[in-house]
Amino acid sequence: MQEQGIVAKIADGTAEIELTAKDSCGSCGGCSEGDDGPARLKVEALPGISVGDRVVVETGEFRVTAGAILIFVVPIIGLLAGVFVGQRFPLNSVDKDLSSGIYGFALMIAGFTAAIATDRIFGRRLWQPPRIIGLSDLDEN
Repeated sequence: MQEQGIVAKIADGTAEIELTAKDSCGSCGGCSEGDDGPARLKVEALPGISVGDRVVVETGEFRVTAGAILIFVVPIIGLLAGVFVGQRFPLNSVDKDLSSGIYGFALMIAGFTAAIATDRIFGRRLWQPPRIIGLSDLDEN
């Protein structure tokens, strides 16, 4: 996926790109979007770029898809597994439905924890980080 942005800052070989927001962006977490500012993405700086340059940044489709799967699907699977476990093996002196809720919530939290740990441990090695592929020749409207 290609995005356009403006180089906002360059420091220590890293460029901070201020991205042009799209409707489809939402809050996937691929960039650090602040409450009071535009979305920003940190990438390796190319030689010759400077602050204010319009650039095209490429983020891998796999990265976006894998991130969505990690943060949404894994916890949902944990929740459903917990509901099943709670029905089959209820806690002592607790109703099956309450057991399902307890197990479901616990395994959902475990799913979130596993997703975050997986991203922190393997994320940079498995997924291609965003990169600048060139200068943009389009004017901002």
